Amino acid sequence: MRIMLVNSLYYPNIIGGAEKSVKALAESMVKLGHEVAVVTTSDNDGMKLVNGVHVYYMKIPNLYWIINASGQTLLRRTSWHILDIENNLISKKITTYLKEFDPEIVHTNNLQGFSVSVWKLVSKLNIRIIHTIRDYYLLCPKSSMFKNGKICQQCWDCSLFSIRKKAASKYVSAVVGVSRFIVDFHMERGYFPNSKLQKNIYNINSNDRNSAKGINSRENLVFGFAGMISKHKGVELMIESFLESAIGNQKLFIYGKPKEDFYLQYLKEKYLSERICYKGFVTTEVIFKNIDVMIIPSVWNEPFPRTLIEAFSYGKVTIASSSGGSQEFIKDGVNGFVFDIEVKTDLSIVLKRINRRTDLDKIGRRALIDSAQFSEEIISHKYLESYREVLEE
Repeated sequence: MRIMLVNSLYYPNIIGGAEKSVKALAESMVKLGHEVAVVTTSDNDGMKLVNGVHVYYMKIPNLYWIINASGQTLLRRTSWHILDIENNLISKKITTYLKEFDPEIVHTNNLQGFSVSVWKLVSKLNIRIIHTIRDYYLLCPKSSMFKNGKICQQCWDCSLFSIRKKAASKYVSAVVGVSRFIVDFHMERGYFPNSKLQKNIYNINSNDRNSAKGINSRENLVFGFAGMISKHKGVELMIESFLESAIGNQKLFIYGKPKEDFYLQYLKEKYLSERICYKGFVTTEVIFKNIDVMIIPSVWNEPFPRTLIEAFSYGKVTIASSSGGSQEFIKDGVNGFVFDIEVKTDLSIVLKRINRRTDLDKIGRRALIDSAQFSEEIISHKYLESYREVLEE
C-alpha cells in the first residue's frame, strides 16, 4: 500500500508527542512492507529519506513557521491564524507531492500550518482521507480549548475561526482519535459528517518494554512530571499538592521546557523548595530511570498524553487527572490512579494514598502488562485495518 501521512512537524523538528507518534507509525508501516511518505512543514523545501520514509519538507506561505510562533506579536499571531483557517497558497506544492508519490490513501494528523485546504486538495484527486484527531485545532486556534485558566467550551472568536474548518471536514472518509473522548467531542459538535468510520486508536509505544524498571529500590519515592511547563498542564496544582503531601526526603522532578521563559521563573520564585527540581529537556530513558511515579495533572481536556503511554511502558505508577482521555485507560488503584479535577484537594489526597500503600510494585507491573495495548504490532495493524476499510467503501 502507498500511504502518505501529513503532520505539522516531523523529525528532526520534534516539540511534542504528536511528532513522535507519527514518526513511530510511519516507520512501523515501512517495516510491514508498505511505501510511506510524510509531508511536513519546515523552514525550507526539500526531501529526505528518513528510516525508509520519504519525507517532504515544505515551506508554508505564511508569516512564520509554526516552530517560531513563540515571541511573535499578537497582531502577527492573529494574522497567521486567519490565513491558516484555509490557506489555499499551499495548493501547488501539495498537489505536486501528491502526484509525485501517488498515494492510495492520505492520513492527515495535526494540520496546523497546512490548514484544512489539504483535505479539499486530496479530495479533488479522488484519494481517500483518514484523519487522526490529536488536539483541538479544528475548534480552537490555540489547539487547547483552555482560556483564562479554565476549560473553554468554545468562545465566539474560536467559533468564527472554526466555521470553514468544520465545513471542510466533510471531505474526510474516516476519523480516528487518540482517545474515545476526543472522537466523541468532535462528532457531537457536527464534525466529519461524511465519515463512515469513527474509532479511537491509541498512539504507538516506541520504547523497549523489556527495559522497564518499575519502582526503584530507594528509601523515598521520586515523583515526576514531563511535558510543556504551562498553566493548562496543571503544573501549579501539582506542585502545591505535592508540597502538601510530601513526606521524608521525597522529590518532585519537573522535566520539559516552558512555553514562555517567564513562567518557569515565576514558578521558581513562587515555590521555593529544595524538594522541587527543574531538570530541563532530557531523553525519555533518563526521565524514567530517575522517577518512580509519573504525575499527569492536566487541568485542560488533554486528549491522551503520550507521557501516560511512556510511563506504563516503563512499569511506573501513573497519576492522571479526570479531564480528557486519560481516565478511559487507567483503572484506579489497579494500574494507576485518577484524581478528580473538580476537587482541588483530590490530587493531594491521592498522593497521600500512595504514600501509605505497599503494593505500588504490583500496580507498576500491571501498568507494564497493560502497556502491551500500545505495541507497534497492535497499533499499526489497527491503522492498516482502518485504511483497508476506507479503501473498500
